[in-house]
Amino acid sequence: MKIRALRKRTNLKPAYLIRYADDWILITDTKTNAEKWKRRIEKYLDTKLKLKLSPDKTLITNVRKSPIHFLGFRYKQIPGKSRTGWIPCTRPDDKRLKAKVDELRKRIKQLRKYNGEQLIHQINITNSTITGIGNYYKPATMVNVELNKYADSLLYTAYKAFKPKGAQWTPANEVNNLINRHASYTTKIPAIKFNELTIGITSLGFVKWEKAYLKNPIETPYTPEGRNAYKERTLKKHPLPRDDITLSLTLSKLITKGQTDPKYNFEYLMNRAYAFNRDKGKCKVCGNPIIGHELETHHINPNLPLNQINC
Repeated sequence: MKIRALRKRTNLKPAYLIRYADDWILITDTKTNAEKWKRRIEKYLDTKLKLKLSPDKTLITNVRKSPIHFLGFRYKQIPGKSRTGWIPCTRPDDKRLKAKVDELRKRIKQLRKYNGEQLIHQINITNSTITGIGNYYKPATMVNVELNKYADSLLYTAYKAFKPKGAQWTPANEVNNLINRHASYTTKIPAIKFNELTIGITSLGFVKWEKAYLKNPIETPYTPEGRNAYKERTLKKHPLPRDDITLSLTLSKLITKGQTDPKYNFEYLMNRAYAFNRDKGKCKVCGNPIIGHELETHHINPNLPLNQINC
């Protein structure tokens, strides 16, 4: 109601500014208003900041006819059930996503050059990249459709790279790495055996749309203040940190270089993330929350034989 009143009683032009660093878009209701905003912005940048808009990157478009390309996403309005008869539709930008997938495919092909612990470390890095792509594009309404276009071909590329190493197609929920990520998937992924562990390449298609909310930057599951801020905004408890990879890559590298105690092997590495999630991010001994970036994991009884410590 307030917006309608402003439109009737003032000469203000409606607009929504979306900015990330020096990339930004401005959304308004008519082409005429868009052109007025563009002139005002050009004048402001020229007189106040001595800057000019890039002709190649600056355009006015109707999002019901042509999409906006912004930060690797493609935004468009399509017919749908709403008060206006239009709903937003977001997809990963085709060119940006394809470039990421092409680079990822090259990395996967390189896996055939590695063996033993070096190979497991490279698999960890590759899985981290795959998971990162999925996490970045989660807010896109068509994320599952778009990422699944490439998922099968990437898995087959990984299978060919692993085939000389005895690769087998294995249900994702039966491998020993990324246990929480894979728990609900029976899709078969290429996996190899390493010291009685089954290690697989995760699928780009293991991702689900997740609504993105405006939030306070202090919101984080790692601090009491962050959890309280989340609870005040949503009236829900903040989900505890869940980790499969980020706490493991540094240790993975050290294991590969032989710079850890023998008990800290790849079996321990896989179990550590699982235990962190199982115990809801709390220390098994004292019960205090563990801060992700300062994680130290200790054995309750470090004198047990190796096969008992990591089982």
